[in-house]
Amino acid sequence: MIKIRGNFEVTLDPKGRFMLPAQLKKQVGEGVSSYFLMHGVGPFLELYTEAQWAVVEDQLIALNNNNDDVEELMLDMFGTLQPVDIDAAGRITLPKRMIKYAELNKDIVVQGLLTKTLIWDQETFEKERDSRTLERRKELRRNVLGSGYTQSNPVQDGQ
Repeated sequence: MIKIRGNFEVTLDPKGRFMLPAQLKKQVGEGVSSYFLMHGVGPFLELYTEAQWAVVEDQLIALNNNNDDVEELMLDMFGTLQPVDIDAAGRITLPKRMIKYAELNKDIVVQGLLTKTLIWDQETFEKERDSRTLERRKELRRNVLGSGYTQSNPVQDGQ
């Protein structure tokens, strides 16, 4: 599984194109020439390699199609899903509707989030990042990662 890490400041040109950062390309690996792009659940876009998107699709296929929430989620996700290719110069062109949704300006941040890549307007990214207080960051780490002296593994513990 491809894991994407790091934050990369890049420029969106007037045609809605940006160059994939070299470090991100290195993490993704050679031969990746197309991605899937969709609206995020915040003021950003989500970018997936084909392999990363296949994992998401496998998760969705496993859900109960007769559940109204599942159907609504799938309509929401697939309603904004857009295949995008890397051009010969190594750029991705973002559709205008995607740029509008995420309110992207010239300066953007491409953020690796392990199983996907987020695309933010730089100013929005900085505001969101800076809005979390030290106490909130500590709380998140305790709640998500645990606060004991030893790590508990729910899979190993039979949960």
